[in-house]
Amino acid sequence: MGTDITYTYEIRQHGVWEAVKFLPPLDIDHVELEDAEWTAYTSHPACIDRNYRLFSVLAGVRNSFGIQSIASPRGLPVDASAESQKMTINYTRNPNWDFPNLTWVSLRELLDYDWDQWITDSRHEHEPPRLLREEVEPFTSKTLPYLQSLVSDRK
Repeated sequence: MGTDITYTYEIRQHGVWEAVKFLPPLDIDHVELEDAEWTAYTSHPACIDRNYRLFSVLAGVRNSFGIQSIASPRGLPVDASAESQKMTINYTRNPNWDFPNLTWVSLRELLDYDWDQWITDSRHEHEPPRLLREEVEPFTSKTLPYLQSLVSDRK
């Protein structure tokens, strides 16, 4: 069994955080999408697929790489949008889900992070070090530029 992350995007407008929906909602218990729909979903630049190196960066999840995470579990911000708060409550109350690393990161933290560090996997010490930037693709080449383009003109 693998580990996935649940995430939302928010943007601060007029001093208030608002949830932003980039991706179509998916019923994670009953996913019955056509191949074209699934491809459109997973190829969207805001989609974060299962990537343990990236999860290690974001919240220290599944970190066998010695990666310094951006945010140790710091919970949900008190001023998070009502939508994010509701989603968090719904997931954390579900007995089938475990949320040990509930946290948040800002776009500034993502942009300032050292993606050019070399990492190794303690489970595969015989393998040579790899560049983190390449190991978290397409996050650094698609997702970050996409998110930055959405706020680059905001002050």
